[in-house]
Amino acid sequence: MAVTSPPAAELKATRPRSESRASSPFARIWQQGLGRAGLLIVGLLILFCFVGPMIYTQDPYAMHLIAILQPPSPAFPLGTNNLGRNMLARLMLGGQTSLEVGVASAVAAMVVGVVYGMISGFAGGWVDVVMMRIIDVLRSVPTLFILIFLDSAFRPSALLLIILIALTSWHGVSRLVRAEILSLKEMPFIEAARTIGMSRTRILFVHLLRNVMATLVVAATFMVGDAVLIIAGLSFLGLGLPPPAPNWGAMLANSMAYLPQNSWWLIYPPGIAILATVLSINFLGDAIRKAFDARLNTRG
Repeated sequence: MAVTSPPAAELKATRPRSESRASSPFARIWQQGLGRAGLLIVGLLILFCFVGPMIYTQDPYAMHLIAILQPPSPAFPLGTNNLGRNMLARLMLGGQTSLEVGVASAVAAMVVGVVYGMISGFAGGWVDVVMMRIIDVLRSVPTLFILIFLDSAFRPSALLLIILIALTSWHGVSRLVRAEILSLKEMPFIEAARTIGMSRTRILFVHLLRNVMATLVVAATFMVGDAVLIIAGLSFLGLGLPPPAPNWGAMLANSMAYLPQNSWWLIYPPGIAILATVLSINFLGDAIRKAFDARLNTRG
């Protein structure tokens, strides 16, 4: 007696809901230990930096001259700095600056790098060679030197930091996108799109871009962590946002002068905030990479 298999539609309808949920990218990220840690820490940092000031409504710029260098207390949970400013309020506001500039610069770098890499990879030939040589020249100049020079030549601002970080970070994205486009443009579905007369712009930004989005999401995640480190490094060198605007790097740099006085509340909070931000973003980026990598996704 022959055994007939049920139709595909019936199999799809009887598939367990847990399996469909587990196949979603967010579920695959959450199933990983590093992914859960990254999501939780990033979520807590966002709540601390953006929701915290709505609850803890203290002025980060107000100077309490009778409470200079005061250790943590009920009035000042993270103490005060050398000007009597509330460290908890400044830590929240400094986190806003670091995260906003980091995300904005990563987005700007991704836009420039994606467009440049897609054009280079899709055009091929001498156009690709010239565009790649331009990137090689730009990458030969030390990034830190460019950042320090331009940041010293112009008045520091959040917009300037975004532009500088984006201009020195898009090269890697462009090379990554170019490599993806070179492998995808010879695929049968791209040949079919050319055959039916589809425009190059539509092929680039509809068919090819859609197939590199997973790679771009992973690259953007790691780029945010790199941008936060660059901001902290420039601020530590005194080239970040001018005072009294707080940011974690500047807070950490200012606290080094009071290290002999054992003013630990000036050092550990911004240092831990920078470390937690970069590590959690890297954890999340690694989990996203595994979630989008088809070779690592097993099906029951």
